[in-house]
Amino acid sequence: DTSPRISEFQPIPAGTTPTALSATQMMELTGTPGAAFSGFLLLVESDNDDEAGVVEQVEALNGTFDANGFLVVTIGALEEHSHTYFLVSTFDGEAESTDFDTDNDGVPDSINELGYLFDVLGVPIADDALLYGSDVGGTDLAFSGTPNLVFRGTGDGAWFNVVGDSVFGEDGSDVTASFAGIDLSSPSFGEENPASPATDDGDDGDGLSDGEIAGTVIGCVAGGCILAAAISMYVHS
Repeated sequence: DTSPRISEFQPIPAGTTPTALSATQMMELTGTPGAAFSGFLLLVESDNDDEAGVVEQVEALNGTFDANGFLVVTIGALEEHSHTYFLVSTFDGEAESTDFDTDNDGVPDSINELGYLFDVLGVPIADDALLYGSDVGGTDLAFSGTPNLVFRGTGDGAWFNVVGDSVFGEDGSDVTASFAGIDLSSPSFGEENPASPATDDGDDGDGLSDGEIAGTVIGCVAGGCILAAAISMYVHS
């Protein structure tokens, strides 16, 4: 699938605490080779406190995917909080003002300020984070420690979370052994990410592994079916 989506970034770069918003860092997106992209990255605070659900940071993203479908963008440094990252087409709210979870119960009340949701990922830095990705058709990573790199595996697009020298799957399972010999101490921006560990399906006879089957990407717009508390979205592959 060549829909725009988040590919790789460093929630908390190893050995740093990026709290100064004047600093910058990079994030890799993937999409249709040669296609122009314009959208927004929203950082929704997901700490288990009275700021949960607040859009803490808004980054306008623009560029063109290269011949291999990569777009590396520069964004403001990410504050040291659990966050849910929304990659969206439009945003009608305001940073530090828009709150998707006014009662702080871990379930969004509304996302009416958003246009199309290209991708959503919840990344915890504590085990009590209130993440919102799975509520809108995206993904929430299980807490596995302080995350210094997250990336989608080449092949099925599954998310992996690098914590120190260990690698964890979306559900928190330790998959470090599957990436033996691969240097994950820094991002591979502008290049293919490491391949997802492949296991043979064994039941369809097509010779394909799970890691070779394209993953499903979400797509959400306001005005579709109601999932919970006025959240509107649909999912496509």
